Amino acid sequence: MNFVTEFLNFMTWLRARPRKTLALLGLWVYLFIKNNAAAVQDEDGSWCWPVWFEVDNSSLRAFMDGMSSKRLWELRQELIRHSRLEYQKASGGHPARYALVPFDTGLRQARLCAAAPSGGVLVWKASAESRENPARTRPEHSPEQNRFSSDLEINHKNINIKALPGYGGSNPNGFNIPPQLTAEEKQRLEVEYPDPVERFWAGMALRDQKAEEEQTWEY
Repeated sequence: MNFVTEFLNFMTWLRARPRKTLALLGLWVYLFIKNNAAAVQDEDGSWCWPVWFEVDNSSLRAFMDGMSSKRLWELRQELIRHSRLEYQKASGGHPARYALVPFDTGLRQARLCAAAPSGGVLVWKASAESRENPARTRPEHSPEQNRFSSDLEINHKNINIKALPGYGGSNPNGFNIPPQLTAEEKQRLEVEYPDPVERFWAGMALRDQKAEEEQTWEY
């Protein structure tokens, strides 16, 4: 999976939902970061996203600002209902297990070679690399227009800068891409927000503000 591709696709998906909540965003982002942190190594040393990963529910509730188990269940069910998540509850002293369903339709599940450092773990691979049929956590969908597709988990697609906002063209992928931050703005954020997560969201808010100011000047 590609980090940026999945995150942008989720934000597009969330904006299209009739019930958009920050809580649902928080839950998905937490699971997404945990999935990324659980990366495993293939036999050739390359890193892969595991299909299933463990999450301690008490840590998850703490991250969600002490959210009740009932509310957390409701959010989890919403992601499951829309085929964005699979879940196995904790049992036998083992933490709960989650599996995020990728937005990239070019991914399939593959089992690592037993000789790999991580053993025979199920991971996400590009279709050309996978020899197995998709498991039930990977529902089949017909390709959608403007859908991203990762290339061996590396996003090295060329960007047509003339198609970005501010360059007079239309964005071919339908994303609303706010202006980039200047070096001075990034330095100021590093001072004001030592925590990288808080700095990321503050940076996104600043970019949105700059986009609104640009639209105001256009009018």
